[in-house]
Amino acid sequence: MGQVKKLIDKLIFERSKGDSFLETSTRFKLLVKGIDVKKINDETPDDPKIIEKIYEIAAMLNIKLN
Repeated sequence: MGQVKKLIDKLIFERSKGDSFLETSTRFKLLVKGIDVKKINDETPDDPKIIEKIYEIAAMLNIKLN
């Protein structure tokens, strides 16, 4: 558990670099793709489908999560 939260946090950090507009737009993009960031915490099960979506979104945004 916790991998989904860590990936989301890293994606948001890498994309926004502290810019609140980019942070909000990244959260919105995740929501549009079916990932509600507000409902994800360290106890959220590591669903392979959600992890795959996060990696797909990161690739679309040219962000490496590894």
